[in-house]
Amino acid sequence: MIHNCLDSHLERLFNEEEKGMKKLSMLLVSMIGLLVLSTASYAADLTIGVVDYNKVLAANSTVKTESSKLQEQFNPQKNKIMDFQKKLQQSIKNFNEGKDKMPVLKQEKEKMKISDEQQQLLEMTKTYQTNLQEARNKSTMKIFDTIKTAITTVAKEKNIDIVFSNASVPYAKDNFDITDAVVAALK
Repeated sequence: MIHNCLDSHLERLFNEEEKGMKKLSMLLVSMIGLLVLSTASYAADLTIGVVDYNKVLAANSTVKTESSKLQEQFNPQKNKIMDFQKKLQQSIKNFNEGKDKMPVLKQEKEKMKISDEQQQLLEMTKTYQTNLQEARNKSTMKIFDTIKTAITTVAKEKNIDIVFSNASVPYAKDNFDITDAVVAALK
């Protein structure tokens, strides 16, 4: 029972870390789009550009580089947690299989040891999650700063007054799309 609970908790935490990065990216894009949209509604005679952030992110080598750096930095911690979890699972299995043959005092000691190890695993996981999220936030900001610089460069070259994310614009003619130029500016 302890084993299953611990497994599901760790699995949920590892899945949440992946979802968190996607949510943060979409939140940033939406916030930028809303800010720009609210400003644009009061302006007239603007030259407008539209960018497909998903396409830009997919083509951006910084995304791949930052992702690799994060994996390189955090995989050892993740592996350490996974190894610790396996050892804990084995301890729980051994305890459950042999507890009937143990004196009560030894059972209590083993329960305390397992409980301490579970707490230690939870602390290790919490620290890992916190550190990973902080590093992802920094990485995301670096990526968006790079993209923002490329968008600004393209917008100035094309004399564009305002650039929207295609996610915040229900429709735009193809001639407003500057995505390919932004991707080229990032290379």
